[in-house]
Amino acid sequence: MKKVLQVMDGLGRGGVQTFVMNNIEELYNNDIICDFMIRRNNSVYTEEIEKYGGKIILTAKFPQHILLNWIQTKRYLKKHSNEYCAIHVHANALLYLLPLKFAKKYGIPIRIVHSHNTQTRIPILKSVHLFNRKRIGKLCTNYFACGKDAGEWMFGKQRYDIIKNCIDEKKFGFNEKNRAVVRHEFSIPDSSILIGHVGAINRQKNHTFIIDIFKEYLNIHKEAKLILFGVGDFEDNIKQKVKNLGLEDNVIFAGARGDIYKYYHAMDAFLFPSLFEGLPFSLIEAQMTGLPSLVSDVITDECVVTNLIYKMSLEQKAIEWAYKLEELVNMNVNRIDYSKIVSDAGFGIKSSAKKLADVYNGR
Repeated sequence: MKKVLQVMDGLGRGGVQTFVMNNIEELYNNDIICDFMIRRNNSVYTEEIEKYGGKIILTAKFPQHILLNWIQTKRYLKKHSNEYCAIHVHANALLYLLPLKFAKKYGIPIRIVHSHNTQTRIPILKSVHLFNRKRIGKLCTNYFACGKDAGEWMFGKQRYDIIKNCIDEKKFGFNEKNRAVVRHEFSIPDSSILIGHVGAINRQKNHTFIIDIFKEYLNIHKEAKLILFGVGDFEDNIKQKVKNLGLEDNVIFAGARGDIYKYYHAMDAFLFPSLFEGLPFSLIEAQMTGLPSLVSDVITDECVVTNLIYKMSLEQKAIEWAYKLEELVNMNVNRIDYSKIVSDAGFGIKSSAKKLADVYNGR
């Protein structure tokens, strides 16, 4: 068995983590074990990682404890670099290059940086990102991106490979039983329209506008419900907004869930007015479950692989979004058909795992 060191901020529930964990079993079947170096002690995947032979290495937060992080990262890679055939660093911007620097110094042969977004969440750090673009060529052997826009943001004119955010079609294919179970769990009548969103509750995902749209939608369907999956820095603010608008009986904060696939089945439409994105995992998931989705026009066309996605400008008013949402709810869709359509478009799990295994093995 060969070993790969996956490097990321943390192992909570998010798109980057979902990408890696979706591939971990298939990589194991290809004789590759994944260890994880993280900077937040928030793993919800420890049991699964250990099941497939891996372990978690926790270092100090960066940049909050930059010196301690530097010491711990160097110490670990100096001692253990000979165990790894590759290091795979997942990032939204080129801000954290220490693992790549020490991986090169201590002889890990394959060094990958993987772009998962189209800008940094902290705009003031963009200058650091652009400066590090000039350095990255000396540290990396391979460049990955979830899509074209994410690749251009991270690497500029440097050649990169697109690794699609792939999904287990067996789980995400629409299931009427899952729909009934989830609606029962949240006491949602089958007659009620359920609008959904999956994503971290932060500035990027634009939850303030989601609530504005849903408030207008309640004028169309007063018994409608909105369910939000995710946690984040803006959660308290969004909960306060819901309370101020008197929407507490209609908005469900469901937190982070490991079995997210079955919750899509309970929804009637998906709402995704992000301010920016790479190639959003949740939109691929939504399409695989046959769920009509209303999204902002900043979303790349690379994730539009069915006729279920409709784009709107963030300049349009919430009431306009609400009326378009109603059109999507009333679409006549055979949801069972879409898991195969999305898988055949290259988003099936075996496709991405094979590409990763080939690179990790130096092929």
